[in-house]
Amino acid sequence: MLFVNFKTYESATGEKAVALAKICEKVSEETGKEIVLVVQAADIYRVNRAVKLKVFAQHVDAVNYGSNTGHILIEAVKQAGAAGTILNHSENRIPMHKIKEIVEKCKHKQLPVLVCAQDPDEVEQMTRMEPDWVA
Repeated sequence: MLFVNFKTYESATGEKAVALAKICEKVSEETGKEIVLVVQAADIYRVNRAVKLKVFAQHVDAVNYGSNTGHILIEAVKQAGAAGTILNHSENRIPMHKIKEIVEKCKHKQLPVLVCAQDPDEVEQMTRMEPDWVA
């Protein structure tokens, strides 16, 4: 399984995200390898409709419906078509207690999670949280 993180590059945003996703889909078909697209929240729906590959959110928050301006709801990314999320990328580190809270909420909402760790100690801590994957 290969995760392709679109980050927030202009070349991987909006309609350009769709174009890149189609290239990834072609590579997946030609190689027989599973590719997961990790896109910005605003692009989940459009990319998901354009290709058959799994689309992951770059981040979600452990918030509920309500007054949480700027946060990313797990329910919203699922409704947009996300098949999972990554957490704690080196460019968006999260405190350990928050990671645990988000992982638990994702499990409850049945959204698979890839948690990023920066060293062996973090790998051990993350593994105890039982996410679907640790990178």
